Amino acid sequence: MKLTTIEINQLMHYITAYESFEDFCRCVNYDESDFSQALDEGFIQEITCGTYNGATNTFAPWQLTDRNIIEMCYISMLESDFINSMDYDNIFDGINTQYQQLEFYLSLNSVFTFDDKVYLNEVC
Repeated sequence: MKLTTIEINQLMHYITAYESFEDFCRCVNYDESDFSQALDEGFIQEITCGTYNGATNTFAPWQLTDRNIIEMCYISMLESDFINSMDYDNIFDGINTQYQQLEFYLSLNSVFTFDDKVYLNEVC
């Protein structure tokens, strides 16, 4: 991913950072069962990236730096069918750079963090 520090900072305006799960629940009027249900039904997805060690069956998440959070969003965007569906509908006309694609993706979806994890609520 080739983004400048300025572009990363601008994209971070689309990310909401909550102090904790309790803070998230208070701000969005969820409780634990609402959140679990949204995860189970795929409305919210955890997109935290990291390294999995199969020998020890452990997962070491990436540190949540601004660049890493945006990278996680970029990976999520690429793994979804977002770009293909936008190209098909000619919505990406004039949107050529990674920054423009990410800005468009983040403007349409809700990305938030708490407890060292990153979540995506796909609105579209």
